[in-house]
Amino acid sequence: MVILWDPRFSKYFSDEEQEAIRALVPRTFLIKDVRFEDFTNKDQWVLKPTDLEEGNGVVVGSSVSPKGWREAFLSAQWQRNPAQYIVQERVIFPR
Repeated sequence: MVILWDPRFSKYFSDEEQEAIRALVPRTFLIKDVRFEDFTNKDQWVLKPTDLEEGNGVVVGSSVSPKGWREAFLSAQWQRNPAQYIVQERVIFPR
């Protein structure tokens, strides 16, 4: 999903496709390409390893303290290979 939100690739999608992406796909970014300061509204975001294995390593911003969010986010950025983590907009499904 990262590629769908990367502006470098928008030229490969028609206007209609870009509109559908914006409407249906949660914003998703590689952790190595972003700054923590842009994700301080922790309740809106989820931090995930890209090799997601049964939900291990997922940090839902709304379930941790501001300090816990910061520590998890920065820890993911400081990994040997930070490309292994994404930060994704939290999706809340209606009941």
